[in-house]
Amino acid sequence: MSSVIARMDPRERALELVECGLVSAEDMLAACIVYMSKDEVEDMLHSNDFEVDHDEYDGQPDEQQEWHDFDPDC
Repeated sequence: MSSVIARMDPRERALELVECGLVSAEDMLAACIVYMSKDEVEDMLHSNDFEVDHDEYDGQPDEQQEWHDFDPDC
């Protein structure tokens, strides 16, 4: 690992490792999720608007997706 990467802010270093291809994005995500507490993960999802509103999402495709599945050229 280069000395420049070693001196970076840890968050920047993690991103740099992924961008350089030294670690896959999936492996970095998995490591972060396993390391973080459930509360931290929940807060991160909420802070980044990654949450699915369970009242809105019923698990069914919307009309556009249904048409695409029926006729992809449509």
